[in-house]
Amino acid sequence: LMVLLTAITLWFGKKANNTLIKSRDELEEKVLERTSELSNEITERKKAEQALIKSEEQLKFAMDATGDGIWDWFIDSGIVRHNLRWVNMLNLDESYLEHNMDFFASIIYEEDREKVLAKVKESFETNRNYHSIHRMVKSNGDIIWIEDKGKVVQRDRNGKPLRMVGSMADITERHEAEERLRFTEYVMDQAADQIVWIDTEAIQYVYANQAVTDNMGYSKD
Repeated sequence: LMVLLTAITLWFGKKANNTLIKSRDELEEKVLERTSELSNEITERKKAEQALIKSEEQLKFAMDATGDGIWDWFIDSGIVRHNLRWVNMLNLDESYLEHNMDFFASIIYEEDREKVLAKVKESFETNRNYHSIHRMVKSNGDIIWIEDKGKVVQRDRNGKPLRMVGSMADITERHEAEERLRFTEYVMDQAADQIVWIDTEAIQYVYANQAVTDNMGYSKD
């Protein structure tokens, strides 16, 4: 009987040991698999982080290199970032390279603000590029005309805009020149004398005032 009990004990002990070894081997295999998965995840994460860093560096280079003022709006946080050209254009110091959207809106000329914000909202809703010509107020109180362009570059899975990037150009001189030209044309149109501008190289009329068209029986169109 003792021999039988000893044999049974040894058999169960061996079986338990084999089971333990099998469990250990399975656990080690799972640990290795998970370690490999984590390693791949870490590698992919590092690649994504490096790609993001490279993208940000390229954006910063583009922002510094361009002749326009650049704005980069993180919509959820309300933070807007700029290049040096943007702050210089508005006579601001470098502390305004990053600021809240509320400040950005506050320096839009008051009479133009509602129209500009409506165009931004329209861009959000239609996914069309934003474009506006309006006035902005410099830190010294001077008013400049700017051409502002932007685009939503990131949305969440539900289509909510997360990031918008754009550029701003000072067109004050161009706008004032166009205004002077329109005023000059208006004055000449009111003149009783007939006034004509001719392109001598192309040999064609560039402009004829109202007195000319009335006399010749044509419309200005």
